[in-house]
Amino acid sequence: MPLLGKLPAGFLGLDYLPVTLPPLPARWTLRFGEPISMGDLPPEAAEDLSQVQRLTERTRESIQGMLQALLKERRSVFSG
Repeated sequence: MPLLGKLPAGFLGLDYLPVTLPPLPARWTLRFGEPISMGDLPPEAAEDLSQVQRLTERTRESIQGMLQALLKERRSVFSG
């Protein structure tokens, strides 16, 4: 939130009260993806940088796919 000003607030035990714009209403959507299986990897794979990078990329691609699907479903930037 942008700070527009500071009001003295010593009587409240504070240095100042921030003056900001009220937040705009926002619609949130939570989407849970399919679990990414790691059952076939041994515990020492957590130390293998190439394995970690592969799993990171799989996770990133999964999230990107969900975001693209949500954008296709969205009717408007303002109404959700």
